[in-house]
Amino acid sequence: MKNLFPLAVFLGLSNVISCPQIFAGEVSYKLINGDTITGNLMEELSTEKIKVINHPNLGIIEISQSSIRSETTPENWQSSVNIGFSGSTAGANNEFDYSFEGKTIYSLDKNTMEVNASVENKKSNKEVISRKGGVDVRYDRFFGKLSSLYSYTDYKLNTLNTVGVNELTTSIGVARKILNRDKHKLSFSIGPGINFYSGGSLCSIDKDCDKLIPATLLSTSYQIDITSKISLELDDTFSTAFSSNTKIGNDFSTTLRYYPMKDSKFNTSLKYEINYDSEIKPSTDRGYKFLLGTTF
Repeated sequence: MKNLFPLAVFLGLSNVISCPQIFAGEVSYKLINGDTITGNLMEELSTEKIKVINHPNLGIIEISQSSIRSETTPENWQSSVNIGFSGSTAGANNEFDYSFEGKTIYSLDKNTMEVNASVENKKSNKEVISRKGGVDVRYDRFFGKLSSLYSYTDYKLNTLNTVGVNELTTSIGVARKILNRDKHKLSFSIGPGINFYSGGSLCSIDKDCDKLIPATLLSTSYQIDITSKISLELDDTFSTAFSSNTKIGNDFSTTLRYYPMKDSKFNTSLKYEINYDSEIKPSTDRGYKFLLGTTF
């Protein structure tokens, strides 16, 4: 009997003490809704479709593979294209408008270059009555994750202007990302620059037309993902030119973008722009655009 006592104790303890779970180590999953869950992966309970982790506070959690955001290596090139059309008929007069916008961003290490281009034409009875467009190029050299030195060049064309059909602005300065989250991005830039405008029927009587004018630029950019399908973009650039008279300008645009299908690259957007420049005649230009686009 005495020899059986240790065996009985061992069998009794084995019923009380459960066998430990086998963990594959700590993992962290980033979900498509923006949340992040960290815990120990329970490999023996996980499958290709379901991941089971032991969370320190929530306990055992099952996570569907479809709800986990895939981690891919960021691409160096990111581009987007947007196209819009509109037309109207009044009597014998037929009007047709079209607009095109393209954007390309190239990133490598601490260097980022962004190129934006736009064209907008308005035709009446097959004759072009106005043409607008522009190209801007920006280069950022980052020191740290949030701060950078930048150079910026912006060219604009508007054939309706009586002063300043062509306008060119260049600037160098410093930039800072105030917010750099998945759903919220806010950046700020400031620096000195040079402004030049020319062309138009009244350019010859404008004493600052066809001259290089020192200036300063202050720009902000904000992006927010309202939902998984809707995003809002706000961009504003304020400038001051020190010519014979101090002149100011402000370019503001807001874009509401909608992705009809989850994880789709195709989208529709409504864009509103209002540009004020005391150097240019007319000084205020505003417009709405309905666009269809994609990213690649």
